[in-house]
Amino acid sequence: MATPVGATSPQAARAQHLLVQVRHQTVCERAAEQRVVVQANTFLVSAQSEVYAIEGAMKNVRHALDAFQVLFDKQARAALECLARMKADLMDMVDAIKNSTSDLEGSSSRLQKAIHGAKRSVHVNQSALHRPLRGLGKKDVLVFFRELMHWSLVHGHHDMPFLDRSHNKTHSTRYASILTTAAWEELQSQHLVAHDNGGPDQPRNYNATDQPDDLGDSPPVVSTARLEEFVTSSTFAHLVHTISAKLNFASSPPKTAPTSTAASPKDVSSATAAENTLSMAKLLHDLANAECEAKNGFKLSVRSNAVRSKEFSKAFLTASKELLEKETTLN
Repeated sequence: MATPVGATSPQAARAQHLLVQVRHQTVCERAAEQRVVVQANTFLVSAQSEVYAIEGAMKNVRHALDAFQVLFDKQARAALECLARMKADLMDMVDAIKNSTSDLEGSSSRLQKAIHGAKRSVHVNQSALHRPLRGLGKKDVLVFFRELMHWSLVHGHHDMPFLDRSHNKTHSTRYASILTTAAWEELQSQHLVAHDNGGPDQPRNYNATDQPDDLGDSPPVVSTARLEEFVTSSTFAHLVHTISAKLNFASSPPKTAPTSTAASPKDVSSATAAENTLSMAKLLHDLANAECEAKNGFKLSVRSNAVRSKEFSKAFLTASKELLEKETTLN
């Protein structure tokens, strides 16, 4: 498994690039967002006033229609024979207008509720623009390290064999968890982690704008700027090398075999084929365990949809075919 190196490596550059993506927005971007939010708020206020005006007009029309209906009933009693047809037509028209006004009133009420919810959302976003971004918690740092490990050990090596890619992907999650724990302890020892709400145990050299907004027992966080400085420092590089050495991930110099006991090319190829066979057997075992857990519900499987099930079947058949070919070669 390849070893992530320190500040001068592509992994460190990738880490810096990932952290830059979550840094504070610039002043120009904040000003543009503020203008958009203010315009949206102005539009919603205008729309709400217009809706209230429409609702009031519809109510006035409804009252006028009721008054007209009563007046028409009183005036048309004298000549029912000649005005019967006219009265029926007018009553139908009045009923249609009343139904239309009722629909408009319902639409106005629903629109008012939608505008009220939109205004509340705009106010929340507007207030959020004036608040600093929250720092990264331990889980956020873990997700960041997982993405970094996956990029440096799996995604960036397209020429790597299938078994090596699977092996690296399997161990990248465990490596990221161990690295996160060690890095978090190192950050705490350097007083770069903010505890709770910035009380008496507020860390040194921690910008007040990087503190969490919520009061109470908020989780400890580290600012993105501090984390970027830590990841690109020599301390982090030394920490990575130390963990890699403990986990036997560090690259060791190749051992030169004695000339008297040099293995023949045939034995070397047989040993390589045997190692590949064992690796594929282990991979098949892991795939079978994952499928069994998914079917029996022991764990929350990531292969829940049809697409992932199809991918699993394809990978299983490919690995089985390779295993049979290697077994045939050995025999």
